[in-house]
Amino acid sequence: MGKLTVFSKPSGATVIVDGKILGTTPYKWVDPPQGGVVITVSKQGYGDAVKTVDYSGGNKVESVALVKEAPAPKSEPAASQPPPEPAPAPQAPAPEPAPDVSSPPPATATSGGAGGESATIFISSMPPVADVYMDGKLIGKTNISKLNVSAGTHSMRFVKGSVEVTEDMTFKAGDNPSHFLILKK
Repeated sequence: MGKLTVFSKPSGATVIVDGKILGTTPYKWVDPPQGGVVITVSKQGYGDAVKTVDYSGGNKVESVALVKEAPAPKSEPAASQPPPEPAPAPQAPAPEPAPDVSSPPPATATSGGAGGESATIFISSMPPVADVYMDGKLIGKTNISKLNVSAGTHSMRFVKGSVEVTEDMTFKAGDNPSHFLILKK
């Protein structure tokens, strides 16, 4: 009988494997399964740490350093104001006759509130490596790397096998704090 001990800095973080919360760090997992196992270590105020551990028996120790999430900038309300930028559109309502159909109408904000500004976010899930869809379009997978999204509120769908979770998420321009979700039926 062996054990896998998981430490985190800071301690007191939640240890999650296959969507199941095992305990808090320092955590001693007695007789874990042999082979590769994906461990997520999560603590409020810190980005999740996801680590693949190859356990082949005996006693093994894994350490994870959690990175504190940066507080949201105070100018966040200003960052949410770019969607009203399509105000210049009213300057093109020239009541011209229909023959001017050759030029497309000016681009205005869509009902999705896309905002258009680029943003990134790291999303981790249990179980890991779920497909991520933003407004119906596949944009990547959880637990792999930061996802490129656009600022604004979007319908996010996460799919892992037969399990599917949908959430509306709002992103600010730039780098967003990490997000963790548990996919369950």
